[in-house]
Amino acid sequence: MIRKILGTVSAKFLHALFNFFILIIISRNLGAEGLGILGLVILNVTIILLFVDLVGGGAVIYFTPRKNDRALWFVSVLWALFSIFLIFIFGFILDYFPTIRDFIIPQGYWYYTLFLVLAITFNQINYSFLIGKEMIREYNLIYSIHIILLLVTVLILFYAFGSISVVSFIIAEYIALSLSVIIGWWFLVPVFDEKEEYMFIPLFKEMFQYSVFGQSSNALTIINKRISFYVINASLGLTSLGVYNIAIQLTEGLRLIGSSVSTVQYSKIVNEGDNDNSKSLTISLLKLTTLITALALCLLLILPNALYVFMFGEEFNDIKTVVFSLSLGVVSLSGNMVLSHFFSGIGLPKYAFWSSFVGVAVTLMFLFYLIPIYGYIGAGITASLAYTASFIYLLYSFILKTQIGIRDLLITKSDIAFFKAKISKLI
Repeated sequence: MIRKILGTVSAKFLHALFNFFILIIISRNLGAEGLGILGLVILNVTIILLFVDLVGGGAVIYFTPRKNDRALWFVSVLWALFSIFLIFIFGFILDYFPTIRDFIIPQGYWYYTLFLVLAITFNQINYSFLIGKEMIREYNLIYSIHIILLLVTVLILFYAFGSISVVSFIIAEYIALSLSVIIGWWFLVPVFDEKEEYMFIPLFKEMFQYSVFGQSSNALTIINKRISFYVINASLGLTSLGVYNIAIQLTEGLRLIGSSVSTVQYSKIVNEGDNDNSKSLTISLLKLTTLITALALCLLLILPNALYVFMFGEEFNDIKTVVFSLSLGVVSLSGNMVLSHFFSGIGLPKYAFWSSFVGVAVTLMFLFYLIPIYGYIGAGITASLAYTASFIYLLYSFILKTQIGIRDLLITKSDIAFFKAKISKLI
């Protein structure tokens, strides 16, 4: 398992590194306003995916060891196409409310957004099957290939063809995602279960019922993470949103630690169920994740501000301050990932839902007060308070569920010795 975690960390580190290069290219060529537009496009894609993934995503991972693969794939794809069609119709309705439409969607980017949703959906379905089958190596490979293809395509479009625009970046993403989907099919088709007669309606109901809490939780998480984008855009403009967006992207790189660990953890717990091994695994990974994230954050904060300006441009002079305002939230979120995946893995996604609900309550309590006073720094402080409140709720729930003591959560010499022994086996 440690080998899988290290492999996933490596893949996501590579992803973060290449994404960092992409950020530099975009910031220097499109500026803060271009980054602001991209931030809104990606936010809208993420919100639409919440609806599209109602019968997919976590449900596919959970049911892969339990149901027929081909039936799961058929139901997931059919729902994805149907839901995207409904969103397409919704776009026509929005045309009758131009004020709302222009507040939510950057002008001229609606259809680009829908096609991006379609490509991401098929790629995520593949990811879900790979994780559910514990094919972590293949998952990591495709994850890495995608970001490499994206970087190469952006370089070709921007510098070889001279097509420097937000639309060019989106087209580069189309190309990278499409090739990733094809590679995913190449890995999955040979290992899919044999075709058999299946009752699709009952399967759809099971997947939907499993996903409702999970997707509701994800929806609240998105509100937690991104509602500030709309508020910043409305009150401060696209340029300020671009500065905040790039700070968010930098801290997303730190979250790769929690994301990598929780991906492998979730795959393991889904297949093992609720037992002492799952509890012990979660405690160990919680300690490891929060510690490494905190250390990585310290490294990011000691970098001089002049270096950020050199890399991204003069418009991004306040990036380090924004990152600092997000610091507490970044560490809390890394622990949150581990705990929420524990509850989802044992079939109790409601805990993640209520954790996100707590976070949203804190966000709404402070966001509209702090942003008008402190701008995007206020947005960062609000995010930190919300993530920390969510983490405290999940940690309290985990303690009650597993009947552990506070001392069990402290890092001990035995924890350090355990991870040293595991890592030494790989060297």
